[in-house]
Amino acid sequence: MDNNGDNIYYFALGKALSEGLGYSNSMGYEVTPHNHFPPGYPYFVSKIIKVFGDNIETVKKANGFLMYGSVILLFFVTFPDFDTFLR
Repeated sequence: MDNNGDNIYYFALGKALSEGLGYSNSMGYEVTPHNHFPPGYPYFVSKIIKVFGDNIETVKKANGFLMYGSVILLFFVTFPDFDTFLR
């Protein structure tokens, strides 16, 4: 995991949500309310952490499933009638 990117903030926000700290920054010396990133993805990460534990590899695997699902959804949106794909 890259400590310079947004992903560390999403993981920290998800971990704070799963620990009951609310939508707050817990990476510094004190816990402060967060107001930059939208709460949708950290909420998803918090549910993954709550169910499967605090493991970054599990979150990465869940991201892979989301990406795989989006590729399948894009396929069915692009080719709504599968017969047109076969032609």
